[in-house]
Amino acid sequence: MKTFRIHFIRHGLAEDPDKVLCLGGGSDPALTPEGVRELRDLMDTYQYPFAQKVYSSPLLRCTQTADVLFPDTPVETMDELRDCDLGEFEGKPFSEVKNDEKFIGWIEGKNPPPGGETSEDFGNRISCAFDDILHDMSKNQLTDVAVVTHGTVIMGLFAMCGYPRQEMSAWATDRGRGYTVRTSVQMWMHDGCFEIIGRQPFDEEKYPEEELSEEDREWNFIE
Repeated sequence: MKTFRIHFIRHGLAEDPDKVLCLGGGSDPALTPEGVRELRDLMDTYQYPFAQKVYSSPLLRCTQTADVLFPDTPVETMDELRDCDLGEFEGKPFSEVKNDEKFIGWIEGKNPPPGGETSEDFGNRISCAFDDILHDMSKNQLTDVAVVTHGTVIMGLFAMCGYPRQEMSAWATDRGRGYTVRTSVQMWMHDGCFEIIGRQPFDEEKYPEEELSEEDREWNFIE
């Protein structure tokens, strides 16, 4: 049974963190110079996994991250990998909306952001994106690919479909970092799930409690 390995990576810094904006699928800022430096520092310190192809959100913060981390790898943009649409809250400072009843209701899961995407629609969209990626990998005989997308996309997809099962917040990841998952067509079609098997880039000092198997170590750094 053929297995597929998909390396999910969160994009780099695209906004001044002091601004603390609601940044979703309706905002398209480029990476900041600091964001590019952060990514290059990660590349200098760690080895990112080999990928035969990169699937990316079409937003600049993702396509530019893909260009930095995987400069020699073909990139396909997928609109389904775009961040959640925050509607009326898009681009607004948290200080402006934090006391808004609709904003509080959205954070608590009681309602979608006004004019934005519902949790159900967002979940269906990113699940379809994963399905399309697997179909393309199978069609083109790919076994190792990367997905450069948004933190919310990673957390949402992993909470719905990933094993071990954990709450959405458990899959939060730093910029330029992420996770590797493994699945097969049979596993995805029958159970709608994938196995989360490690972090990327592998950082033994940051996560000393996590150990890769010898097999996973071999493909984790293969070129």
